[in-house]
Amino acid sequence: MKIMRIHLNGAFCLLIALFSVPLGVARGQSPLAADLVENRIEMGRKTNVKTIWKSIEKNRSVRINRQGFGDTVGKTAIFLTEQDMISLEAAEANRRHQSLTVDDVSRWSLRGRTRVLLVAVAGGIYIANLPKWQAPAVHMTITVDGKEIQPESESNTGRSETRLGASQTGVVSRSGNLVTYTPLFESSIYDVARSRTWFSFNLPAAGSTFKVTVISSDGHEKSKEFSGAVLK
Repeated sequence: MKIMRIHLNGAFCLLIALFSVPLGVARGQSPLAADLVENRIEMGRKTNVKTIWKSIEKNRSVRINRQGFGDTVGKTAIFLTEQDMISLEAAEANRRHQSLTVDDVSRWSLRGRTRVLLVAVAGGIYIANLPKWQAPAVHMTITVDGKEIQPESESNTGRSETRLGASQTGVVSRSGNLVTYTPLFESSIYDVARSRTWFSFNLPAAGSTFKVTVISSDGHEKSKEFSGAVLK
């Protein structure tokens, strides 16, 4: 049995690395006020990264499409607000017996922006289609009240694969005293690969209609409308 996974801590480190990108403060959204920042820091101190991340996945995920016939790669967009990032960073700092302050947050370069994690999933023979939906090939836009917004940055956090019950099928042939084995193909009871690509958006402070669109390397598009509650 062969199992390969990307654990949460590894993904989280890549998530936090986004703060180092020198892109300045967003024009569309104002950074949180100091008292709200302090509230988010305190919330992060009282919990842990795993718990916060599970809440984000539950409340801020937009399933663009399921993997199935016709759509061989399933795609989900997970939105992270500035509040989420502060709580995550505070929880990670607390784990390291460190502290996060309001002044620390004020120096972050990506304040006011919304980060979006595109998770693409494929299984079996369709894993070969995954690169079309991951960086640097894939592209994402967000449409707010009919206005399409391009990402300000995008980066790839890599791929992970889970294989259970892997086996190989081949042919055994004999020529005199010589026996040879020729492998034909490999199969697994469960074989799924995931890619994770980050985008950063400068979204307006308010809106009534929202839509996320992802575009593959060969021009295929998938869109999904979602509620503004995802960004609250």
